[in-house]
Amino acid sequence: MTETAQIRKQNQEYIRDLQQEKANKRKALSDQAQKDMKELKDYYKKENQKLDETVSAAIVQVKKENEQLTEEERQTRLEEQKQTYNRQAQLSQKANQNTQGTRQASAMNSAQSHQNKTQNIDKETLSVQSKSEDPFYKVINHESQVKENSDGYTIKAFIPTHDKDDVRLTIQDNKAVLSGKRKFQDTVEDDHKKISTNNFQTYHEEFKFNRPVATQGITREREGDFMTFFIPKLESLKFDEES
Repeated sequence: MTETAQIRKQNQEYIRDLQQEKANKRKALSDQAQKDMKELKDYYKKENQKLDETVSAAIVQVKKENEQLTEEERQTRLEEQKQTYNRQAQLSQKANQNTQGTRQASAMNSAQSHQNKTQNIDKETLSVQSKSEDPFYKVINHESQVKENSDGYTIKAFIPTHDKDDVRLTIQDNKAVLSGKRKFQDTVEDDHKKISTNNFQTYHEEFKFNRPVATQGITREREGDFMTFFIPKLESLKFDEES
């Protein structure tokens, strides 16, 4: 073999070695990239699983809290229904007792007068007694208090917390008018009967003042089931403005 041919052969072997080394490096890089990609996929897969588990746990907790809240509300509703049913039962029992007492009185009076006339009188008496003893027809006095000082008038009125948004205080002709409304609707039902109630009530209180009062600067404060209003005197406001 000539020297030239030998050099050409060495060059070809050198080129093949380079190409083989390049192919090996390319394969190594490809294998490393696949390995890195797989590890990255596995990492994000685990992170997604953790996120899904966290979200699922949160959803379960929220559902559980909602179920507990619903159960508490159901128990509260049941207690309110029981109280309403007991009140209605007591009123019904009291009305029956009044009716029985009235009938006994009517029976004694029937021996002293004509039967038809006595029956008419008994019916009228029963109607009057039942209406006078029925709380629905009675005016409830919550004993509101009015106090006066040099600056104005203070009114302390019984207003339960659940009625605070349905109360208005207005000033008309040097008097305060406290008005409001109440409504209640409920149904109690068991296997044998169903009782429904739908009540609506308004109330109106007037407080007269012996001195002119202002329509501005009125304040209110709550103390339990009582609301305290302060109505300034008109003369005290004028004095403050002049000073």
